[in-house]
Amino acid sequence: GPWRRGRNLDESHNTLKFATRAKKIKQTAKVTEVVDDKTLLQNYREEIEALKTQLQEAREAHRRAVEEAQAQGDNGEEKKADNSAALRSMGGGAGGGAGGAGDE
Repeated sequence: GPWRRGRNLDESHNTLKFATRAKKIKQTAKVTEVVDDKTLLQNYREEIEALKTQLQEAREAHRRAVEEAQAQGDNGEEKKADNSAALRSMGGGAGGGAGGAGDE
């Protein structure tokens, strides 16, 4: 009868509303990596070595820049200050600091 048609219409309408909501759901897959202590330590050691290399390269670049400035007859203070600021922004210090390449 007519009540059945109305019920079917309600169910169809509810199904369409549900489908519309379901289409709006965004799924993102995320890989959860389980890492044991040994692997973590190895990763940290590799990262430390890479950072030591970066720090050593920055110190060498700074040293070369200071030598260049002095060779050009400049007292090198302005360039040295610029390079020191650049080193500090990288997390290193102008005068050595902790974690240097020879600090093992």
